[in-house]
Amino acid sequence: NGQDDITYIISFSNTTNSTLTDVVITDNLGSYNIYQSLAIATPLDFEGPAALYINGSFVTYLQGITGPNSVSFNIGNLGSGDNALVIYRAKINDYALLTPFSSITNTAVVSANGITETATASATLEVGSYADVSIVKTMSPDPVSSGDLITYNFSLYNYGNTEARNVVLSDLFSPIPSITGITVNGTLISSNNYSYINGKLTLPTGLYNLTIPAATYTQNENGFVSKVPGLTTVTVVGTI
Repeated sequence: NGQDDITYIISFSNTTNSTLTDVVITDNLGSYNIYQSLAIATPLDFEGPAALYINGSFVTYLQGITGPNSVSFNIGNLGSGDNALVIYRAKINDYALLTPFSSITNTAVVSANGITETATASATLEVGSYADVSIVKTMSPDPVSSGDLITYNFSLYNYGNTEARNVVLSDLFSPIPSITGITVNGTLISSNNYSYINGKLTLPTGLYNLTIPAATYTQNENGFVSKVPGLTTVTVVGTI
């Protein structure tokens, strides 16, 4: 999901009979053209440094040279028959469209003096389907006095790209109010659909299914993706 770091490993071997000089590996960080636009979006940010290994032995850390749509690593010279391994991390940014069934494909290109054609390799990362739920609770009035009508609002957010199903909301109230009604997204629900025992509310019970819709994604012409979380609101009204 959008909070994950991704580890990439690029392996490159010199199969020529001479030493390659000025070896450079460039990764486009998943850059792609925006639909019906001239803009290029880059959904990954390089998280340096990278680690360079030659023939399996660690050599040095590489800071990387970041451009607007790529990161490059200067390897230097690579002897005949030698293998270079570059390991680095990238983080998904706000130019990644994380809708279900989408993907990020990044391409690495190796160039060097001594080779007539660049070597190219690609890796595709599929976007998983997931729910990412959080909750915010508010109360009014505050402070409250004995005999007052009190309202608790629970805002259930889903930052994932898939509807959250079979959600269970539970809360232990103190002091314990006498519940007069519960609504979900403004609709009053039956007392058969929740339990309230010794001040502990559990919603739902029975066949009632509490869900939170998936987040919605909007991409502008420059590729920036804005995300609005899905929202389900539960309101509990009672008296103290």
